[in-house]
Amino acid sequence: RAAEDRVIARRLPLFAIGSLVVLVAISAIGAAAAANTVPPTNAGTIDQPITLASLAPAGCAGLTLTRLQIGPGGNGGGNALILGTSASETLTGGGGDDCIIAGAGSDVLNGQGGNDVLIGGPGGTDQLNGGGGVDTCYGMGFLNTRSSCETYVP
Repeated sequence: RAAEDRVIARRLPLFAIGSLVVLVAISAIGAAAAANTVPPTNAGTIDQPITLASLAPAGCAGLTLTRLQIGPGGNGGGNALILGTSASETLTGGGGDDCIIAGAGSDVLNGQGGNDVLIGGPGGTDQLNGGGGVDTCYGMGFLNTRSSCETYVP
């Protein structure tokens, strides 16, 4: 029995050193894996250009829109998608077919020439002035006034 105990006593330090080497190797591999970062991917993302037609509401579907204007002060020219803001403002189209959408304030929408679509905002009192051409006006506010709107949808 004494011989067996001496063999075990000699092998015990070798076993401890071997176990320590295995633990250090496992820790090093785990640390290396934690330091690696995987960049985000765009898997499942579909890249499609946004067109003015996709931004316009269904009431403006028949218009060929060529420019976007947010708020008043555009350069005219017509065929514009004109979007109002939360302020009270005057939004004016040009000579082409415009889609003019009021914001939250009390707005004045002027279609001018062309076959325009004027859409009142969700609140306040909007003035919808179609102008020349065949204009469609949508009154979403509670006290809208309208003029030169050949078609009116309350």
